[in-house]
Amino acid sequence: EDAMEKASAAADALAKSKGADAEDPRQAFAGAERGLAEAAEACDKVDEKVKDQLDELKAYFKGPFADARSALNKLKVRVGDFSRKCRKQSSALRGVFQQLEGEAHEAVIGVFTAHAKEKSLEPEALYKELSAGGQVVPVDAFRDFLGKIEGSGLEKKQLDLGLARYAAGVGRLSIHCLFKQYMRCVKDIAITSCFEVKESKTLRKLTAGEVVEVLEAEKHEEQTGLHRARCRALQEHSEGWVTLRGNQGTSFLEKCGKPLYMCEDEVPLQDAFERDSKELRRTRPGEVMELLEGPRLTPPQEVSRARGVATRSKQAGWLTMKDSHGTAFLEPEKVMICRQSIALTPNFDIGNGKPLRKLEVGEALEVISEEQKDDKRGMVRCQVRSKMDAKEGWVTLKGNQGTAYMEESDRHYTCKAPVSLETRFECGTALVRTLEAGELFEMLEGPRMEVKEGASRLRGRSLTDGSEGWITGPGEVTVPWTPAHRCRQSTPLTESADPASRALRELD
Repeated sequence: EDAMEKASAAADALAKSKGADAEDPRQAFAGAERGLAEAAEACDKVDEKVKDQLDELKAYFKGPFADARSALNKLKVRVGDFSRKCRKQSSALRGVFQQLEGEAHEAVIGVFTAHAKEKSLEPEALYKELSAGGQVVPVDAFRDFLGKIEGSGLEKKQLDLGLARYAAGVGRLSIHCLFKQYMRCVKDIAITSCFEVKESKTLRKLTAGEVVEVLEAEKHEEQTGLHRARCRALQEHSEGWVTLRGNQGTSFLEKCGKPLYMCEDEVPLQDAFERDSKELRRTRPGEVMELLEGPRLTPPQEVSRARGVATRSKQAGWLTMKDSHGTAFLEPEKVMICRQSIALTPNFDIGNGKPLRKLEVGEALEVISEEQKDDKRGMVRCQVRSKMDAKEGWVTLKGNQGTAYMEESDRHYTCKAPVSLETRFECGTALVRTLEAGELFEMLEGPRMEVKEGASRLRGRSLTDGSEGWITGPGEVTVPWTPAHRCRQSTPLTESADPASRALRELD
């Protein structure tokens, strides 16, 4: 019992002091937790023995054996209480140590970030220097780098605790993530022009969910009691001062990791914010992008669409007549349309020469000469070229009984450039085929305006090759990503990417 009380008292003292007097806090906390675990285990053994003895005395209700059973029951309660106390203390001790380790890590990273800004260090260059060509920066090399920073104020125990999570080394991604500090807005708050609130002008409202990069460390404004920092909003790079915590303790921003996105499939990496900007390359499935700017919506786009038939192939569908930038893909074409089947002849005189072929109802013809009247036969004739097979000849526009065989069309257009013929009204639906420049298109419906909602766009830097550009996201394909994952189900940790490789241990 004395040993148990001693372990409990030592754990209490360590938790209150947060290991301030310990030369090696990690060992001190581990030792205290081990002492509590041994005490709890001893309690469990005593509890088992008491239970066995109570089973032997359960038949006695009077006399000394009954008194012994009463004493054993009281002992069982005391032992159980002490066992629960040890386990509760052990859990609290772990919480204190995690807090201590987190504070040490923040102090170390704060020194590193301030030094990197002061010296204008580049993350990729520093990674290559410290890793010396390896896959990771050895923790000793990282410790030596931090130890050489003048005026850091870091103690040995802080370095030990702060770097404990990097025992296997500091990876390339971790180096990149350590260079900047980010915070996420949890409650709408203004971005203002200067530190002093009374003298500031509101630049814009920062909305919940937005991420900012911290440019200057947090300061306390004595007059108002507000905690403020200079930040840059990633959405559109506006800079200003933001209140992190109010004078009543209300939090407006919370710390968060570097925003990262993963492309689950190929995505166009483009050189500008606009969706139709030049494509630099395609991202690879699984490629991770560091967020540099955005996400923000592009303006809504209006596109003029029409339904009709491609004269040459008789294929029907929808196409874009004019895009959101005002670029026209079609222009009106003056053509004649055959309304009754009639012969295409080689000469003006209908009786001179053999007919070339029969014109089909609905066939489009380009006029290549002025109308001429055949006084002898009472007909109006015209020289034309077929838009279907480019055959030239003469055709009767109006017969001697007044029958109209042709009529001018205001529904035919010529493609000025290649344009997609698609199955539905909406842009980007299934492709029927691409119409070539010079093809004739008969409009049957439209034009109608399609208003396309703005797309979410973000500018990122690839963690694979450092290339920068704009992609569409977040969405179904471009999703938020984090290098830290929580294990939801036990699974083996293997020594290589091959699932059949040797298992190092089981992740819980």
